Amino acid sequence: MTRGRRRELSIAWDAAASDALGAAEALRRSGHFRSCVSRAYYAAYSYVAASLVLDPGVVFRDGRQGPPHETLPDLLGERMVARMAPRAVSSIRRDLRVLYAARITADYLPDHRVDEGLAVSMLRLATMVARSVRRDA
Repeated sequence: MTRGRRRELSIAWDAAASDALGAAEALRRSGHFRSCVSRAYYAAYSYVAASLVLDPGVVFRDGRQGPPHETLPDLLGERMVARMAPRAVSSIRRDLRVLYAARITADYLPDHRVDEGLAVSMLRLATMVARSVRRDA
């Protein structure tokens, strides 16, 4: 993939991330806490993807334009450690795992409670991931 194409994809991921974060906040305000949690995770995922896609050493499988959700924290750890402080990388990896677990609960475990407190917490984590990753870009 060319450097120009990587830049285009990064811009597209950043736009998707901003949209998802805005949607998550709107969903929280309107009381749609499950959907808020799901969008908060996707915002964080997208901000990280926007940064990772710029790395020429990162290749996504099966013609996809982003990394697999399950391996995102590990990929971030492998590729960003040279560009970010180890403590920041560790924090982002932890936050991504928490966000992903909450997203799985929100999307696939309908008998589990997803309340405003969880939605606010996940929005906060997604915003922190965004700030950390965008600072690096």
